[in-house]
Amino acid sequence: MKRLFIVGVLVSLSLPLWARGKSAASTSDSNPQITAAVTQWMTAFQNRDVAALGSVGFDEWDITNGNGLRKNIAIEAALHPITEFRIDRIMTLVPDQQVAVSVQEIVEDEAVREWEATLTLDRSGGSWRVTHVSHVMIEYHMYGYPIGCPDTVFRREEVATLDGNLRGGTDPSFVRVFSMSRDTDSWGGGATDLDTESTKCQMTPESSVQDLDWIVTAWSGPMLFAQRIGRSTPDDGGVVLYEGNSNGSVTRGGVRLETIVTGQPGVLFLSRKYESGEKATRMPEARLSAYVWKGDGLKNIWDFDFMRKGASFAVDKKSGEHGVMLEAILQQGGDAIGCPEGTVIPYEWTGSTFKSTAKVKGGCKSSSWSGSGVLNRNGFKVPPAKAPSENEQQANE
Repeated sequence: MKRLFIVGVLVSLSLPLWARGKSAASTSDSNPQITAAVTQWMTAFQNRDVAALGSVGFDEWDITNGNGLRKNIAIEAALHPITEFRIDRIMTLVPDQQVAVSVQEIVEDEAVREWEATLTLDRSGGSWRVTHVSHVMIEYHMYGYPIGCPDTVFRREEVATLDGNLRGGTDPSFVRVFSMSRDTDSWGGGATDLDTESTKCQMTPESSVQDLDWIVTAWSGPMLFAQRIGRSTPDDGGVVLYEGNSNGSVTRGGVRLETIVTGQPGVLFLSRKYESGEKATRMPEARLSAYVWKGDGLKNIWDFDFMRKGASFAVDKKSGEHGVMLEAILQQGGDAIGCPEGTVIPYEWTGSTFKSTAKVKGGCKSSSWSGSGVLNRNGFKVPPAKAPSENEQQANE
């Protein structure tokens, strides 16, 4: 997928820096104090030196349990093996006061092979100190389960990053969208001829699933919310991020964070497309959804199916009496839904949702998107993360 960046005041300050063990040394002349503080802290984490880590908050987004997001976990629970690490980028949040540093963590010979850490550092008394760390599990290797079954690799790839005022107040948020693949094809080896009926493998050889997730993180560091927003398989197809640009500016790019009323929290727009797989023959469908932050998560407040039964709408922003409004215009395929081509459907912002008072035929606004049901398919429970014993390894060879 194409990577989308909507950048506010984030400013990259560093060149990549590899560090292994205790040999880390700054190669960046942008801000050696920050680089040194991060390297010192990461080395203490690598050495499991709890006393040297100081008072730090931890969050973790993993792959191996149903909930995924663990907030405010203890230092002892946050510690995990690290073979080497690399500082990828340093981002200014508040000039001379607060920065966020992205660090890649590589792990050898463990179920989890790669993490991404985001360290928030605050400056006090002229020194930089790590105050919060968020870990995202990037790659996880699950050994064949039960013995003799093909291994499965879980891999996250970031496909979109947005930043802006999602919650109000003075602490803006990052919204990150990840595509997570689950694939046995590359790692099953000769197990593709396995008799799965008798072996009862947890995953079928040569099977793959692509999940689409998003996560909200405060600028100050804590992870706030995570949710699955799509799922796709080669056979059944499924829901993917919509990346087209022919149907209007609000749908373009898949995810957008828009200011509807100046000075108010933004509205997050999500465009998803249902794509048929090898076993499915349905016509492509696409839905535009709007979300606002309420309580401790995102709430879906509005949906519009801009592709259905061959009909296609453009959805654009317009200036309205109460701020930004949306306008859907039928471009083609009106006969399929009983809606005249060129029909304009205005949606005004009410303060909590988008509502249309225009009198149009029922087929113009009716909802037919069935993509949400795909998220309930292909359920999969990951066995506990543990390396096989020596006897298990020999049985797999």
